[in-house]
Amino acid sequence: MSNLKSSINKVVKYCTEQLGVDVNLRSNSFNYDSDTQTINCRWNASEQDLLCSMLHEVGHVIQAPSTFALIRASKKRNKALIAELEYTAWQEGWNIAVELSINTEELYMRYKQLWMVCIVTGK
Repeated sequence: MSNLKSSINKVVKYCTEQLGVDVNLRSNSFNYDSDTQTINCRWNASEQDLLCSMLHEVGHVIQAPSTFALIRASKKRNKALIAELEYTAWQEGWNIAVELSINTEELYMRYKQLWMVCIVTGK
């Protein structure tokens, strides 16, 4: 088994055993569905992108509520809220990588690339 597959399995196990969250590896997109407590992962992603994006979605599961949540809703507030939640999800996801001892330099470089694209493009 490759290191990436082993790392993916560690994250799936962490999700199910520690967080009580299901992981669907056969989705068309990456997201966390809080209603069904499921992390959905794109079926055709490379192993490295799957691992990085799954860690990001785990970050959404464990992140604290936004500090902007109690401010009156507005376009500016909504943009700030989304930016904050995306940023902290990437931070929390990497913290899990460190906790699970899967934080290789190669993975970190790809993780930072995906993080940057997400923050800049909002996708």
